[in-house]
Amino acid sequence: FRSHSLEYALSNLSIEDGGNPHSRKKRFLSYPRYVEVMVTVDTKMVRHHGQNLQHYVLTLMSIVAAIYKDSSIGNLINIVIVKLIVIHNEQEGPAITFNAATTLRNFCLWQQAQNTLDDAHP
Repeated sequence: FRSHSLEYALSNLSIEDGGNPHSRKKRFLSYPRYVEVMVTVDTKMVRHHGQNLQHYVLTLMSIVAAIYKDSSIGNLINIVIVKLIVIHNEQEGPAITFNAATTLRNFCLWQQAQNTLDDAHP
């Protein structure tokens, strides 16, 4: 019984504390991080939300930002909308099919053309 407790205590010592069971672990220092997001709205959302579309999208993204700022995540993560694309005509956007994998591939290819690689450009 006693040797099992000693093994447990020794296995729980970390290298950070130099093997001292009474020392405190270093606190994790959090630096703010930023996730830049391009939000794309399709024609169905335009028809459904109408004049309230921008308010609806910004409300959703505000909820997302609040979730990522929760202390349980451990890091301060800021969600920043750098571009909001509203597709008014289906031909302007990516091809949407009944196959999710194909639609995702089409969207990924389409968004590359929308997203300028220059960091100075939103």
